[in-house]
Amino acid sequence: MKSYCTIFLLLMVACGGNHRKEIRARDGALRVELRDDNERFDTVRMGRARDGEMLVGKFYVVNNSGEPMVITDVVTGCGCTVVDYDKKAIGAGEERLFNFSFDTRGRAGYQLKGIDIIDSRQRVARILIEAEVLIK
Repeated sequence: MKSYCTIFLLLMVACGGNHRKEIRARDGALRVELRDDNERFDTVRMGRARDGEMLVGKFYVVNNSGEPMVITDVVTGCGCTVVDYDKKAIGAGEERLFNFSFDTRGRAGYQLKGIDIIDSRQRVARILIEAEVLIK
């Protein structure tokens, strides 16, 4: 059953699903906006890593609304993924850097980890972290 779910998820990602065009910051990091629906997502592709490596990356959350945005929750799919960010409100027209890490210890094969960023208006940005973990 697990392999069927994995295959379905791989097909959804490969076919584009509800994936939207990636917008990148000047430093190459992904830039995302919070939306009223959470059916769209952005993917950060980390490539290949060895079991036990700590993968780190970053993305920006952009506030395109006319008012300050307060991030109320950041939800990760498991304890192997950690997100660090400045908890202050994001001003109108500003963006905020979010750093993340993915601990590959005990993982093998294709990995797809989710991060949901939720604001006080219940808008959501969904980020998927994709990596292939090779056994040592």
